[in-house]
Amino acid sequence: MPASTATCVETTANCPRETRHPSKRIDSADLLKGFAVLFMIQIHIVEVFTNPSTLDQNLKQTLYFLGGPTVAPTLMLLMGFFALNSRRTRLSLFIRGMKLFCLGLILNIGLNLNLLIQIYSGNISLNPLEYLLGVDILLLSGLSLMIIAALRQLLGDKPERWILASLIVVATSPLVADAFSTQSAWSWLTSFVATPTAWSYFPLFPWLAYPLIGAATGLIHQKYDFRKLLNVRVLAAGCLTLLITGQFALEQTTSLPTYYHHGLALYLWNLMFIGTWALLWNLTNANHRFFREIAWFGKHVTACYVVQWLVIGNIGTAIYQSETVLHSATWFITVVMLTRWLVMAWNRFIVSFGTQ
Repeated sequence: MPASTATCVETTANCPRETRHPSKRIDSADLLKGFAVLFMIQIHIVEVFTNPSTLDQNLKQTLYFLGGPTVAPTLMLLMGFFALNSRRTRLSLFIRGMKLFCLGLILNIGLNLNLLIQIYSGNISLNPLEYLLGVDILLLSGLSLMIIAALRQLLGDKPERWILASLIVVATSPLVADAFSTQSAWSWLTSFVATPTAWSYFPLFPWLAYPLIGAATGLIHQKYDFRKLLNVRVLAAGCLTLLITGQFALEQTTSLPTYYHHGLALYLWNLMFIGTWALLWNLTNANHRFFREIAWFGKHVTACYVVQWLVIGNIGTAIYQSETVLHSATWFITVVMLTRWLVMAWNRFIVSFGTQ
């Protein structure tokens, strides 16, 4: 069952990258995406592998929180940030979105392959369409890029327009969800937009708001040097605010239906968290090998996302919510290592295939 996950974030291939030389500082965007991949894997392990009865409330809240604002909101915002900072034309951006959407549909088949075999063998009684059409991050990413490409002509390079569009999306999400909830005959389609069905994890309302605000941030970044905000006092103020309001976020992220279909309050809190989270790693001279390893996952976020779901999804059918916390921790390490190895093997295959 898809949960807080990562997405296919547009890379900074068209922008100067600080990590091209080993002596230079790690690109903070890669580091943020790398942490997102690791926290994404842990929340998927918790939701799919871990027996809920083995989790006490405090541990559950902590693990779900780690798989919340650090993952999907961060990745979707970064995707929007780089979408308008790349050299892609509107058409190429739209085509990129179509490719991601198709990849998402294919991934739904791949990660649920074991489950689909069990369903069609008569061993499990479930509706396969709920898994084949699960609205997960890749599908959201594809739709979001297509919408950004379409809005580019209308909103132009005015960041305030993108901010307004983002606020409209998240503010109207409850109304749109209510309106679409009455269209039960079209639920397979409206789940991509807003309908809070069991298989609608990341619908456009409210999640489109993050790439839209990311696009605004990217446009502002072209004119304003964010390094002026890089000081300990700003970081301390952000951390203090997050701590004071943290209980609200814990409660919201622990309830998955609430998290998947959240409103303006959690959206604003997530933006505050992402800003503080990004500021932390920009202020930290994260040049240690440990952080470089984490950044590696960020550089290969799309491949890591696909591979970890293929592994977790198919194994999860056999051991669904049967593991203890300790066993789940072992699974986490195993899946992280396996994901890295398989992505590296895939990259080598692509390179060798291209040289033939």
